[in-house]
Amino acid sequence: MWWYKTFKIKNDVYFLMAESEDIVEPKHIRFGWHISFGIVKNECYIPTNNNIPFIVLYEVKKAFEEFLIIFNPSKISYIAEGRSKSKIYKNIIYCFDFMENFNYSIEHSDLEPLTDEIPYLIKMWNNEF
Repeated sequence: MWWYKTFKIKNDVYFLMAESEDIVEPKHIRFGWHISFGIVKNECYIPTNNNIPFIVLYEVKKAFEEFLIIFNPSKISYIAEGRSKSKIYKNIIYCFDFMENFNYSIEHSDLEPLTDEIPYLIKMWNNEF
């Protein structure tokens, strides 16, 4: 199963997407719901760089809250290229009370980078489950 939300800001279309653990590829990064966000260009999903406008992060946060309400995940993962982007994701995710019981780990990934930064696999899980 997968879920996504798109939103338009000025002339750009951005997205937040979540894929259930059973369909995430490659298989070795599977860990709960896998989330990603970025921009849509030429009908392709492209990760954003570290210069993300605040309004985009605000819309990503609203979309993530909708995802949390619908699916109530106990495990979440995401790929972030570089420490800066991993902190952006973490700040979006941990602003919700729901996430207070979650722990996280940051692991090096063997995925090919899409930018010049190292891709990290971040895993988050709820201690109450």
